[in-house]
Amino acid sequence: MFNPLSIVLNESSSIREYIQEASSVKDIYNDNVEKLSSAVVDAHETFLNVQRKIMEKIRGKKVILKDLTVSQLASRKLHIFSGAVSDILQSKVTDNSKTLLKYIKKTQDQIFIIKKMYKKSPVLGKELYASKGVGFKTTTLPTQEEYIKAITPYKKAWKELDPLQDDELFQKFNKPYRSRENLMEDMFEHIDYYFKPDTNYQAKEYVDLYDDMNKDMMTMLSEHKKRYGEIRRLLTDIHDQCTKEYNEDLQVLEKFKASKEEKDAITSVATHNYKILSDSIMFMIDMVSVFHRIQLQILCMSYENYRTVIQLIYDDLMVVD
Repeated sequence: MFNPLSIVLNESSSIREYIQEASSVKDIYNDNVEKLSSAVVDAHETFLNVQRKIMEKIRGKKVILKDLTVSQLASRKLHIFSGAVSDILQSKVTDNSKTLLKYIKKTQDQIFIIKKMYKKSPVLGKELYASKGVGFKTTTLPTQEEYIKAITPYKKAWKELDPLQDDELFQKFNKPYRSRENLMEDMFEHIDYYFKPDTNYQAKEYVDLYDDMNKDMMTMLSEHKKRYGEIRRLLTDIHDQCTKEYNEDLQVLEKFKASKEEKDAITSVATHNYKILSDSIMFMIDMVSVFHRIQLQILCMSYENYRTVIQLIYDDLMVVD
């Protein structure tokens, strides 16, 4: 009977360094969702406090700055929300990669032993196994150009004094980015599998994938972390610029020789469209967090499926005389 301990004990102790693994792959996903939810709740509470202070300041001066208040509140709300979400997304990426590698520490140990067995008996690596699917690369986030294109109708609507529809801006994106349901469906449909579901592959192929899969996972998460930061900066910069222009345009409007009714009508359209812009950018940032949760769900599913098939291969080898 093959004794795996004989291999482990003959190797350098530094190679066998013990790392505590996560209790469940679900813990990795749940931790991210919990952190994001808490961040949004905290951001909402922070914004309410900001809103209260702004309103108290206005009442103290006994003036009504309705339109200025709109831009003040919208800008603060966006910055608080985007900061809360983006900070969590970027901080959790590194944690996720480390935790997943800890989670499959046992799998790493098994692969170490399996490779030793295959080296002695190469024929064992030709046994066929099917998994539920191993792969996590899929639909990615919109490009910078796509975000800019989605915002373009706002400026056009202001020039033409054309009221925007509530969903007019983010509807400029392709269908997957318009709702959580659409994005989830698209991401699961376009998974780039290392090993397709319910398809037979040689055991050696599964074993040989380990290092490359981990490298791909860390590279992908690193790229996502960079994109999260880029999107946050782009959208907040766009909103800051539009806020500046909105306030300047209203100040210019006050100097126009027009009736109060005409000025109020123009202001109403400008304020309406500005609110649409702010809400749409908030939605776009929220969709980044939705993307992160779905991507992590696919990632965890892939590693769970990989771990399962390696366990099966290992179990089968342990009964080989």
